[in-house]
Amino acid sequence: MEWSNIKQLWEGGERKVLNKLKILDLSYSKLTTLDLELIPNLEVLSLNGCRDLVQLHMLNGCRKLKSIDLSNSKVKTIDLSNALVELRLPNGCLKLISVNLSGSKLKTIDLHSCVNLELLHLKDCNALVELHMPRKCLNLRSLTLTNSQLRTLDIGWTPNLEDLDLNYCYDLKDLHMADKCLKLTSLNISHSKLKTFDLGLTPNLKKLDLKECKNLLQLHVPFGCLENLVYLDLSGCLRFTSFLFDKRNVASSRRDESLEIGPLAESHLIAKSLERCPLHPDNTLRQFQFECFYIDDPKDRVTRNLEKLISEGLCACTNLEALSESICGLRCLRKLKLEAYPEAPKELDHEECLEELSISMTNMKHLPDSICMLKHLEVLQLKHCWSLEKLPEDIGRLECLKNLTLSDTKIKHLPDSICMLKHLVFLELRDCSFLEKLPEDLGQLECLETLYLLYAKIEHLPDSICMLKHLRTLALHCSSLKTLPKDLGQLECLETLYLSSSVIKHLPDSICMLKDLKQLDLIHCSSLEKLPEDLDRLECLQRLSLRRCKLLRDFPISICKIKRLESLGVEGTCISHLPQDICFMKGLRISGSRGLLESCGFTSEIQTVSYEDTCFVDV
Repeated sequence: MEWSNIKQLWEGGERKVLNKLKILDLSYSKLTTLDLELIPNLEVLSLNGCRDLVQLHMLNGCRKLKSIDLSNSKVKTIDLSNALVELRLPNGCLKLISVNLSGSKLKTIDLHSCVNLELLHLKDCNALVELHMPRKCLNLRSLTLTNSQLRTLDIGWTPNLEDLDLNYCYDLKDLHMADKCLKLTSLNISHSKLKTFDLGLTPNLKKLDLKECKNLLQLHVPFGCLENLVYLDLSGCLRFTSFLFDKRNVASSRRDESLEIGPLAESHLIAKSLERCPLHPDNTLRQFQFECFYIDDPKDRVTRNLEKLISEGLCACTNLEALSESICGLRCLRKLKLEAYPEAPKELDHEECLEELSISMTNMKHLPDSICMLKHLEVLQLKHCWSLEKLPEDIGRLECLKNLTLSDTKIKHLPDSICMLKHLVFLELRDCSFLEKLPEDLGQLECLETLYLLYAKIEHLPDSICMLKHLRTLALHCSSLKTLPKDLGQLECLETLYLSSSVIKHLPDSICMLKDLKQLDLIHCSSLEKLPEDLDRLECLQRLSLRRCKLLRDFPISICKIKRLESLGVEGTCISHLPQDICFMKGLRISGSRGLLESCGFTSEIQTVSYEDTCFVDV
C-alpha cells in the first residue's frame, strides 16, 4: 500500500489478527501510528518515507521479523515505553537481519537483541547520541552510520563485517572494533575526533578514509594489514594537510603501458614548517605539516611503503631522523620528490630501484655520498637548494643518469666526474649565480641533446663543447659570457641557439655551418656589433630574433637568401634600413619599430600589435 493516503489501518480502534501476513509495505503513506503486535509472522516491514509516522508498536510481537526499513520517516517511538526518542527492538527479534533507519530523528537505538543482523543503515541520523549493539553480531556485513552525534561506539565482535562507514560523526572520540575483521574491505571514519585508532587485523582492507581527523595522533597498523589497500586518505590530519593514495586510478592510468616498465611506486612529500604543534606546543621536536602524494606499483601486493609513511604518527612534531629512515626504507620506489624538506635523507642507497629524485627548498649544503650508489637513477633535480655548495665528487658513478637539473644553488664548480655521465641527455644549470666555469671535458657527454646555462657567472665555454654531436638545443643566458667557441659550427645537430644578455661582440663565422639550425635568438646582446656574412648558409633557419641588440646597425645582404625564414625580430636595434630584396621573401613576418618599417616601404601593411612602438608586417 505504498504511496497511499492511509493514516491508520483500522477504523474505530478495531484491531485485527493477521496470522499469515509476512510482508507489509506502507512506504510513503500518511500513516501516523502502527501497531504490529497482532502480526506475529511478519518478516519484512517497509515504512520508508512515512514522514507522518510517530509511533510504531511491536512489543512482544514480530518474532520472525527479518527486515525493517524506517528510512526518511519521523518515527519517534517504536515500542510501548512511550519514550518518544528511543528505539528498543523486542527480545524476540532474533531473526531480524536488516534494519534501515536512515534519516530518522531517533536519539537512542537499542539493538542488543538483534544478534543476527546482516545490514544496518543509519545514514544521516543527526539526532542519534546512543547506539547499543549486540555483544556479538556474527553475521553483520555492513554498518552505515553517518552524521550522528555519537561520542563512543562499540560494534562488538563482528568477524564478518565488510563495510563500516562512520563519515561525518564529528563528536566520535572512541571507537572499539574487534581485534580481527578479516573480511573488512572498506572503512570510513573521516571527520571524527579520534586521537588513536588501532586498525586491528584487517588483511583484506582496500579502502581506508581518515580525512579531516584533526586530532588523530597514532594509527596502529599490524604488519601486513595494508597489503591489499588501494585507497588511503589522511588529508587534514595534523601531520598531513593532504595525503592521498589511490591505487585504482594509477592502475587505470597506466593500463596501456608496457608490462616491462618495472617498479612504479613513487612518493611526493612537500613540507611546511610550523611554529608549534597545536596539540603539543611545548615539544622541542621540529614542527612540520606535509602534503603527501603516494603512488604504489599496481602489480605489487607485498609492500610496506604505506606502513612506513605513517609509522611516525600523525602529529606535527617530527623526528626528522626517524622520518628520513622511513623514507629511505620505502621499497621498490621509482620516483621520490621532496619539497621544502629540511635536509636530504642520508641512506638513499637503500632505494635500489629509484629512477627519479627531486629535492627542492632544503637547507642542505652537501648531498649525501650515498646518492652515487643509485645505479638506476635517470633523473636528478635539485631545485631552489639555496644552501647547496657542491655536488658529490663521484656523481659520475650515476651511470644511468639522463636528466640533471640544478637551480638556485651556491655551486661554484661542477665535479669533473660529471663528464662520465655517458647517457646524459638533458643538463640544466639555472640561476646558479656562483657557477664560474664548466668542466673542460664537457664534450665527453656524447648523448647530450639539451644544455641550458642560465644566469651563471661563466665567461667562456670549454672548447670541447663543440664535440657534442647530438646537441639540439643550446640556451645561454650569462651576462659575463665574452666569447663562443670558434668551432661552434661543428654542432651538426643543433636546431636552437638561444643567446641572451651576453657581452659577445662577434659570432664565430662557423655558426653558418649549422645546417639544421631552425631558431637563432640573440636577445639583449648589447655588445653585438655585426652578424656573419654567410647567413644564407643557414638553410633551415625559420626564426631570427635580434631584440635589444643596441649596437647592431645593419644586416648582411645574404639574409634575403634564407628561403625558410618566417620570423625576423629587429626591435630595439640601431638598424636604420632593411635590404631591399627582403620585400620578395614570401611569408616573412618582421617585427620592428614603425619608423624602420616605414622607411622600407611597408606603410600600408603595418599593423600595430605590441607595445613600445613595435610593429609587425607580413611580407
